[in-house]
Amino acid sequence: MQSEALDNNWALSVRLRQANKEKAALRQELLRIRREREKVALRTDEVRRLHEEATKSSQVCSIRDGGEEGC
Repeated sequence: MQSEALDNNWALSVRLRQANKEKAALRQELLRIRREREKVALRTDEVRRLHEEATKSSQVCSIRDGGEEGC
């Protein structure tokens, strides 16, 4: 009876270690994905800013040149 309890305890310990390793791996993956999403968000903001600048610049040219091309 005691031997069976020890075997069960050992088996549960092994499963616990495996679960903790998996948990750590998943946590690392989550952090990696969050970092990646932050980089994408920063790049998106930069592209939006550049697009807004280009749009404003082309609108200024259109107003200044009376709508002529080639500002």
